[in-house]
Amino acid sequence: MTAITPPRSSNRLPLILIIVAAVIVLVGGGLFLLTRQPVKAPAANLPPIVVDRAPERGEEQSTESPIQIVFDKPMERASVEAAFEITPKVPGAFKWNENNATLQFLPTGSGFERGTAYTVNLLDTAKAANGKTLGQTLSFVFKAVGFLEVTQVLPADGSTDIDPLADITVMFNRPVVPLTSVSGQANLPQPLVLDPPVKGTGEWLNTSIYVFQPSERMESGAKYTAKIAAGLTDPTGAILQQDYTWSFTTQPPMVVASSPNDAQNDVGLDAAVSVTFNQPMDHPSSEAAFSLQAGAPDGPKIEGTFTRVTDTQVFLPQQLLDKQQRAGAPPFQGETLVFTPTQRLDRSVTYFAKVAAGAKGEGGGAATENDYIWGFTTVPPFRVIRTQPANGSTAAAYSAMEIYFSASADESTLFPNITVRPPVSQTNVYTYYSDYDHRSVFGFTAGPTALFAVALRAHCDS
Repeated sequence: MTAITPPRSSNRLPLILIIVAAVIVLVGGGLFLLTRQPVKAPAANLPPIVVDRAPERGEEQSTESPIQIVFDKPMERASVEAAFEITPKVPGAFKWNENNATLQFLPTGSGFERGTAYTVNLLDTAKAANGKTLGQTLSFVFKAVGFLEVTQVLPADGSTDIDPLADITVMFNRPVVPLTSVSGQANLPQPLVLDPPVKGTGEWLNTSIYVFQPSERMESGAKYTAKIAAGLTDPTGAILQQDYTWSFTTQPPMVVASSPNDAQNDVGLDAAVSVTFNQPMDHPSSEAAFSLQAGAPDGPKIEGTFTRVTDTQVFLPQQLLDKQQRAGAPPFQGETLVFTPTQRLDRSVTYFAKVAAGAKGEGGGAATENDYIWGFTTVPPFRVIRTQPANGSTAAAYSAMEIYFSASADESTLFPNITVRPPVSQTNVYTYYSDYDHRSVFGFTAGPTALFAVALRAHCDS
């Protein structure tokens, strides 16, 4: 039996039209035109892209570390190496990873020069394995790791009159140590060397500031040389090329204040005599240097006992204060030597106090260079100089009686020893004493044409 073959249709236009034509679909009352979208070319056929590099922006480059460029696809080695430029020129070699997508340029010889800025260009002629070239030239600048430098020291180089217990501070231009805990300080470098040696402890305040704190006073009036030795490095490899040295001189001991003041009058008979030094002193030598004499610098010596006031705030002359500020040193913490006479001083006598040359500071070293001498005069015999109103005069009914003394009066014994006849009501009495002019005021309401007698018993001593 012969199979019957149906006739081949010569017209499939309706089916083709259905496939290739735009279909209008009615959905929810809206019309949408469905069209065929073009297919994107595979990524493998696109130009290459640089997706990463080292060093990164703002990052310093170690002198021996490679420059690295990472692409998004395999590259043609020869064209990339030919397109690579570095200025200033540096000898080196290229290294690729297995899939030819990462290029490294390794400097040879001495590597990158410290502190030098380099420009890297990768020209747009660099090709990928697919034959596509870079869309544009890649260009970046980096700087090779420079040198470690000391930027500031305190006390400053050449400074004088430095407190023998002052801290010594060194500041660097870049981080030298990593951030660490207090317990981790023991593992950090201690770069400061002092000559003569000084006992103390060093501490990194942060990654680039080092502070040395003496545990004992440096010698007074001595010159110290400080050094940070060459070879100190930071975590990036920056190195201190040469020794950094500087020097400073400590303050010699000196008297900066005394009490009573020089040429002071009306000094009390029980007054203590004190002298303030700019630093703690060696007790035996400073006490041996002190003397108090009556009438003349070589007069009879007054006996007494010594006490001390430590951590005295020292008020320096402006010239020394300016030196302290320029040197970056803290204010002096001095010491006051107090001399208390064994017996009361005599009236109307000029006394001379002296700190002889040779008094030494607590840390040793230089001593006071010159004698320090000052004088003061004790109160005169205690008496009434005048009164207001004067004896026998007439005063207003509501005026006050003023009594002027030759010296300071003991206020606690003053007014109880004033009597008025006839007696006045205590409710109308007011009193006042001024030590500035040794004046006492005794006020009361006298009333008109009254005669009063005011008496002061002789127990109101100064």
